[in-house]
Amino acid sequence: MAKNSNTRSNTGMDSTDFSDDLVQMQHAWKAAYEALAAPWPRDTTALRRRLRRCPYA
Repeated sequence: MAKNSNTRSNTGMDSTDFSDDLVQMQHAWKAAYEALAAPWPRDTTALRRRLRRCPYA
C-alpha cells in the first residue's frame, strides 16, 4: 500500500478506495474519541456532540 493512500488492500482480496471525506471524518471521529479517553478531558460536552454528529457512528 502506498504511503498516505486511501486504498485498503489485503492479499487475496480486492482493493477498496475510500473517499477523502470519509477518511477525514474517520480521523476527526478518532481524535474526538481519544480526547474523551484522555485523563481529565476538557470540553467533554463538545466532544460528545462531535461524536454524535458523525453520520456513521
